[in-house]
Amino acid sequence: MSIFDLIWANRRMYAWLIVLSIAIGAVFYSLYGELAAYLLGVALLSALVRDIGFFRRSVASWPLMQSVMDWKKVEDLLRADDASKSSDGE
Repeated sequence: MSIFDLIWANRRMYAWLIVLSIAIGAVFYSLYGELAAYLLGVALLSALVRDIGFFRRSVASWPLMQSVMDWKKVEDLLRADDASKSSDGE
């Protein structure tokens, strides 16, 4: 797992975020001028930097988490959750 893999796994969310930011930025630019559009751009970049920081920490801590987790218990819990959902008619 790498930072690029995590970004790639969330590519649809980032694509929507960029498209919506461009659309809202165009509206802000036409209504309020350059400053509002720049502030929206800064907010978008801040969100991307925050996510990259989170991904870096996740990648760094993953080997420890993988060795600590009891994977058999995780799989048993997932199976139990799936069984309860199927019995509830979902």
